[in-house]
Amino acid sequence: MNPDILLSIIKLSLSALITILAISLMAKRREFAWGMIVIGLLISFAILVYDLTVSLGIAPVITYKLFNIPIYELGKIVLPAFFFILGLLIMKAKKKLEI
Repeated sequence: MNPDILLSIIKLSLSALITILAISLMAKRREFAWGMIVIGLLISFAILVYDLTVSLGIAPVITYKLFNIPIYELGKIVLPAFFFILGLLIMKAKKKLEI
């Protein structure tokens, strides 16, 4: 088996486990901030799935560009980080209001 594919499968498995645990925690907490973090994790998981399907030749490569920057590569970095930051800022603001 190709080592790259094996590494992708390991990343996919661990990401799926992290996402499932985050969803179960969010279901107990039912807070908007946790929802944002789970959305960031789901986007990260979707990116891993897409990258794996591209490496296997199942999905086409997205080649759209914005200002000569590949939109997929930009979104891959920005979207999960945006939701993580948003969730953490909401948590911080909520803690500040409680004090």
